[in-house]
Amino acid sequence: MDPAQASGWLVDDLVSTAETFREWLLEAGGYTIDLAVLEHETGRRAVIGWRTAPADGTLVLTADPSGWVKVVGTISGREVFSAYLDRPWEHYEFWPEGARPQRDEEAPGQMGKKQAWVGLRAETWPSLLPIADSFGGVYLAIDDKRLSARMDIEGR
Repeated sequence: MDPAQASGWLVDDLVSTAETFREWLLEAGGYTIDLAVLEHETGRRAVIGWRTAPADGTLVLTADPSGWVKVVGTISGREVFSAYLDRPWEHYEFWPEGARPQRDEEAPGQMGKKQAWVGLRAETWPSLLPIADSFGGVYLAIDDKRLSARMDIEGR
């Protein structure tokens, strides 16, 4: 598959995940996060909005001709995260711009193969330090309890 097509497919796949699994949880502080797809250009770009009690923001996903997906995150309109996302193995990896990963190097950001969790090292993206846990990580996962409740209500 052409790398540009692969990155476009990944953008669309992430949009599908955001539409289906709208309820997430930030481990540090236990904040609940609600997602909404705000814009979507099939195979090219998407903007996913997020909201929690103390703040809101966006994730902008852009298919890159390299085969990677550029991800830019904001909190209250301020950019706090910029990375490239790829799926070299079963799980996904986030790398900051300009990174030149070595074959055996662990990515500073990862997402599970089923897109149910995301883990980021705040030392790589210092703007994330205020929402990091005591180990310096930012961990988000689908909020299973809220998802189950919504599925019950919707009759799924």
